[in-house]
Amino acid sequence: SNALEKNDIFPDYAINIIKIGEKNDNFKETFVLLKELIEIKINERSKLMQALSYPFFTVFVFGLVFFG
Repeated sequence: SNALEKNDIFPDYAINIIKIGEKNDNFKETFVLLKELIEIKINERSKLMQALSYPFFTVFVFGLVFFG
């Protein structure tokens, strides 16, 4: 986890989860949990982008029709 802290690649929550796994010697369970959390974050971001795409498209078309 010390090497991971030196880089800005991983978020703080991931590094903290890995540290807990190191202290408890639960590497496999720790990385399974971390994988699940990352998958949840990816799914949430995807759903958010899908939810926002229609309103942005609608505003864009509205702007083209009335101001274009």
